[in-house]
Amino acid sequence: MTDAHIETATILFSDLVGSTAIRSAVGDEVADRLRREHDTLVKDGISALEGRVVKSLGDGFMATFTSASDALQAAVAIQQALERRNRTVSAGPELHVRIGVAAGDVVHEDGDAHGLPVVQAARLCDLAGADEILSTSIVGLLAGSRFDVETHPIGAPALKGIEVPIDCVRVDWRSKTVEGPDVPLQSFLSNSSDGALCGRIDEMELLRAAWRRTSSGASAVRLVSGEPGVGKTRLVTELANEVVAGGGLVLAGRIEEGLGGPYQPFVEALLHYVRHARTDDGEVDLGDSPGELTRIIPDLGDLVSGLPAPIRADPGTEQFRLAASVTSWVATVARDAPVLVVIDDFHWAAPQTAVVLRHLCVDLPSRVLVVITFRDTDVAANPDVTGVIADLHRLPDVENVPLRGLDTRALRGLVEAAGVAADRVETVTQAIHQHSEGNPFFAIELLRHLGDGHLTGDAGTERLIGQLPTSVTEVVRRRVGRLGPATTELLTVAAVVGRDFSLATLAAVMDDHDGLIDQLESAISANLAEERGVGQYRFVHRLVAETLLGQVSATRRAHLHLRVAAAIERQNAANVESVVSELAYHYLAAAPAGDLHRTVEIVVRAGRRAMQMLAFAEAVDLFEQALRVDPEMELGERADITIELARAQSLAGDDASTTVSEAAALARELGDDRRLAAAA
Repeated sequence: MTDAHIETATILFSDLVGSTAIRSAVGDEVADRLRREHDTLVKDGISALEGRVVKSLGDGFMATFTSASDALQAAVAIQQALERRNRTVSAGPELHVRIGVAAGDVVHEDGDAHGLPVVQAARLCDLAGADEILSTSIVGLLAGSRFDVETHPIGAPALKGIEVPIDCVRVDWRSKTVEGPDVPLQSFLSNSSDGALCGRIDEMELLRAAWRRTSSGASAVRLVSGEPGVGKTRLVTELANEVVAGGGLVLAGRIEEGLGGPYQPFVEALLHYVRHARTDDGEVDLGDSPGELTRIIPDLGDLVSGLPAPIRADPGTEQFRLAASVTSWVATVARDAPVLVVIDDFHWAAPQTAVVLRHLCVDLPSRVLVVITFRDTDVAANPDVTGVIADLHRLPDVENVPLRGLDTRALRGLVEAAGVAADRVETVTQAIHQHSEGNPFFAIELLRHLGDGHLTGDAGTERLIGQLPTSVTEVVRRRVGRLGPATTELLTVAAVVGRDFSLATLAAVMDDHDGLIDQLESAISANLAEERGVGQYRFVHRLVAETLLGQVSATRRAHLHLRVAAAIERQNAANVESVVSELAYHYLAAAPAGDLHRTVEIVVRAGRRAMQMLAFAEAVDLFEQALRVDPEMELGERADITIELARAQSLAGDDASTTVSEAAALARELGDDRRLAAAA
């Protein structure tokens, strides 16, 4: 017995234009892949707006919606997703669909739908041209103000099998394409100097597919993992550039080992967004609770006008409101354009960074794709990160994109791009593969080594392989050494500063300022560093900086950290608090060679700033380090720091009983009732 019932519904029909011609042009295998790609885009657009696919029609779909506005929005989302796909596709035919929409009473029976609106939608789909949406006028009337896309009357066209004329409209879906703020990509995601991406076809398609679904109204998380140098950031850079080219917006942040402090990637992404999206009057929409964001960027009010103060409550509530405010900001940005959120090098994340990222992914807004990169070789050392990754895998639409070494086919592309003679490509490819195991960074470094005079001549396979050092770090050392001692010294100081460094900081540290720009340009020519703006530089890979630091003795490195810290303090004398986390890193690294009292002072200030930012776990770590720095610390100072540590442990959810006892013992030894009360 059938279960038939009547209800008012909106019907959508879609059809892939020219599918037979596409199949004839590209063959069955490619055509099947394109059909699957088309099916995913269309079905994602339907499901994102609460539609139900009734049936597949071979080259299209029939879907029903309980809301007229949802049906029209789905039609628009499908066309926009296909337009973005066509703009970014690197090869192959474009995909175009036509869509018809109608509404009225329909009979639902045996999983199918019947009635005049079904026929009307099907006939309008047949009538539409490529990239067109045709709809009966009544659909727009039912949608009302909830559908704000322009429509244009087309009269009452003759529809096969329908005798009663019905007014129809053409939906101008391109008028719905709202341009988001003009926010450029951050420099670390620029691919201007990286050349073409070799290999990674499958991995790139996984990310592109996730982005297409996101652009249609869905949301997703992708985890890109692999060893150092395997190309995680390079892969995401390729996606980010395609996203921007297709009208999307990228919010990105990195995590530097030991640098940046709590919430670093969100602070970096938010500041970059505000500086480019705000109006001349300092106005920018930062979501429902913009004042909460001042907890992580205290001077945000200097950039954005009218920010309220954050709400004061218990620490747990304040932490929740902060995480929710970040999610609200991302959701607000996604109203204007689909958003790609990039969190790079997550394996170094501070605990509170992990908390905010978890909250964002759990409550992920529509039209947002989060891509997280991390070293799978290092992630186990950070329990906060492993916990978040485990939690993310329990969420819907979270997938891993693991990167392994390139195969010989992809490496051959790198070898050919390096200008190796055709008759030696295979020999060089096999040698590079043997010594790099497909790691792209290692492979490129080895190619550059061979390119320094070793790619000419008639060297045989044995001689060629013998020219390749077993350690890539040795390649980097040789290239640095060829630049001379002055440039080596400069790059060593830069490595102490961090992967990103500025001419101003180097000039403040170096005793001899002459020729710094020339030396940096030599490093750029040697592909060791790259210019990212006026006076702003970056090592081409973190492994270059790590190699340079590996050549420096512990004593010399400590003294360099001390000089860097002093330079950063001078440069930020008017607002030291804004760089106190960075200073704490350098002072701690310089502690054996520095002023221990000053080190303790800076580290405690960094701990207090972390407390203000609700980063209690980071504060615990900083206060603990401050207590370890100076064994001869004055007793009263030790008592005060221990009291602050106990409070931080309590707020972080740790067992503070031992620390409380220590603080009380110190207070009693001092005979200080005030400290004893504070310890209790």
